[in-house]
Amino acid sequence: MKGETVNETHLLPAQRKRLRFRELLSRPGLTVMPGGFSPMYARAAEKAGFETFFVAGSQMSAFLLGVPDTGVIGLRDMADHARHVAARVDIPIMLDCDTGFGNAVNVHYTVQEIINAGLAALSLEDQEAPK
Repeated sequence: MKGETVNETHLLPAQRKRLRFRELLSRPGLTVMPGGFSPMYARAAEKAGFETFFVAGSQMSAFLLGVPDTGVIGLRDMADHARHVAARVDIPIMLDCDTGFGNAVNVHYTVQEIINAGLAALSLEDQEAPK
């Protein structure tokens, strides 16, 4: 796969965003990725010329529930909110997925949900759940 050219005409928008994210990370130098919690912030970042955006779990927790990031946001709320962010921009979105919501089986399900939500990437914390 490395070195191959992918014909993007048959790809869905989310697939194109994932490929674009890989391209951004493979370039030499730094990739600046502003973070936030809302579709509006992601759109502002895109309009300002940023090529990618990070949805932060702590900020999402404060925005959606008005509480600190103590692991109270569930996978469904996180995936649904991130879906709205990803759908409103053309740049790739990376999501903070906390600990993946449980054991290895839960992490697998989490990854599938985030893929289905149209995000380009996710990060997982290497710690026990609950925090």
